[in-house]
Amino acid sequence: MTDTWGANSGLHAYPAAVEALDVRKTYGSGVTETVAVSGITARFEKGRFTAIVGPSGSGKTTLLHLLAGLDTPTSGRVIIDGTDISTLSDDALSDLRRDLIGFIFQDFNLLPYLTAEQNIELPFTLRGRRPDRQAIREIARELGIENRLDHKPQEMSGGQRQRVAVARALAGNPAVVFADEPTGALDVKSSRQLLAILRDIASRRGQTIVMVTHDPNAAAYADRALVVRDGLIAADIAHPTAADVVRVLEQSAEPANAEAGAQ
Repeated sequence: MTDTWGANSGLHAYPAAVEALDVRKTYGSGVTETVAVSGITARFEKGRFTAIVGPSGSGKTTLLHLLAGLDTPTSGRVIIDGTDISTLSDDALSDLRRDLIGFIFQDFNLLPYLTAEQNIELPFTLRGRRPDRQAIREIARELGIENRLDHKPQEMSGGQRQRVAVARALAGNPAVVFADEPTGALDVKSSRQLLAILRDIASRRGQTIVMVTHDPNAAAYADRALVVRDGLIAADIAHPTAADVVRVLEQSAEPANAEAGAQ
């Protein structure tokens, strides 16, 4: 059963940017079958910062890949900005990801031979469009990297590189930005700065952000946290605190721990 922790109040006042409808993902078959996502239904509202949080092996990263169209569900549907992506051809899905989705990865995924500005311009380049340099410089100013635009990744700190990755994800004005453990390669100070930036971007720009993390403290920066365990949503928490997330993780693990202790 999903523990909503008061999350339903006013939650659907926002239109959906992404929806998952009874999404399931399995690998293998028969005795080797592994269930990564066990039938999740969730909606992710426009202009909101949502954290998907859970321990290693909980299914949170698989869920993110399904939501972003990087993987195909075994059953169920994913809808992005009103389009059911299960109906799309591979080419059409690639076009949708390029046009509507921004990505932020743990390891930055910057091209080392390009400057920061050239890396940020990549969404425009891939679309065959002229970069909006004024918009790029405005984003860079907001992220505090305007004086690093002519630097290559190896000439910047980890925090600066991740801010370049955030700027690249935002440059094309995507419908949704997916962030996969974006603070995983950063120190504590840089992590807090980045999370504060993401929260501000969602609030001030109305940008939809869906972030996967294993860290309850990171999840506390989001408007909402979906706690995932064993491929299911264990809780849907509005305005989460780290303590809320830890409590749910501990409670959802109790039955498994009790069963293990009885054996």
